[in-house]
Amino acid sequence: IFSPTSGAEGTLVTILGENWMATDVKIGETSVYFTSVSPSEIIAEATYGVQAEYIYVDRNAGTAHRLQRCSE
Repeated sequence: IFSPTSGAEGTLVTILGENWMATDVKIGETSVYFTSVSPSEIIAEATYGVQAEYIYVDRNAGTAHRLQRCSE
C-alpha cells in the first residue's frame, strides 16, 4: 500500500508492508531517495518528472515487490 498516489516533485510517499529491508525504491523505472522508518514503513521522495502506475521495492533478500496504484 502506498500513498499519496499523485503529487508534485518532492512529494513524500509512504509505503507500507512487512519486513522490507529495502535496498532500492523505484517509482516506475526511476530510483528515488528513500528512508526506512521501520521494517514495515518506507518514505520515498518523488523526483521531477516521475510518472508511474507502479512502485518497486528491491529487498535485501534479492526479491523485488511491485506495488500497483489502487483505483479510486
